[in-house]
Amino acid sequence: MKYVIYTRVSKLKEEESISHEMQLQKCLDIVGATQYLAFQESNISGDTDIEKCPKLYEALSCLKPGDIFIIWKMDRLSRDLLKMAKILAAVEKKKAVIVSATEPNFFDNNVTAKMIRNITMAIAEYELGSIRLRVKTALEAKKKKGLRVGYIPYGYRVIEGNRLVADDTEQFNLDLMAQLYIEKGLTYREVATSLNNEGIPNRSGHQWSRMSVFRILKNRSRHAEAYLRKSEPLHI
Repeated sequence: MKYVIYTRVSKLKEEESISHEMQLQKCLDIVGATQYLAFQESNISGDTDIEKCPKLYEALSCLKPGDIFIIWKMDRLSRDLLKMAKILAAVEKKKAVIVSATEPNFFDNNVTAKMIRNITMAIAEYELGSIRLRVKTALEAKKKKGLRVGYIPYGYRVIEGNRLVADDTEQFNLDLMAQLYIEKGLTYREVATSLNNEGIPNRSGHQWSRMSVFRILKNRSRHAEAYLRKSEPLHI
């Protein structure tokens, strides 16, 4: 028997409050000192097909009879009823057990647990649809007003005329992150720790996480990408 832990951070928004680190720590409360396998899915929404969730697919594929598949919360798997049904069927087919660290008995097979699970999933699916409708409506309203829609790359800010300009403070932080990662060879986690130790907050005023540093250095900033082109293979 082995423990398999799966964590997911959505692409719908920055989820510092439910980072991989936080989810993993909650799951480890169940595992304790026992060995485990951990799979981290990033920038993937909960209703994405299993086949397009590489880490979820990998986690389910490695399950053996008697294994325990652990998640922090039900919605880290999905808020979509059909996808959840496929996941439960896959776990059952492997003769493994699924456990939620924050929802005791949620995945039990008795009639009461199944009823509660189906009701909870239906509500979650409805809430997800409502959130998307609100976001779509808000974006359409912004477009009509000529406002910028979408993510503002770290290192930049929007000024009058809906134009992006460099933000001096964030550009300095980008230089520092790139220097720590490229020149000093620190991992993303070590870069985040260094920034936090120096009292440098992220854009929202909170501490940095490994994933937030990764997203900025790898995907968000042309400035940092220029450094990465000169770098060795990524330090994870």
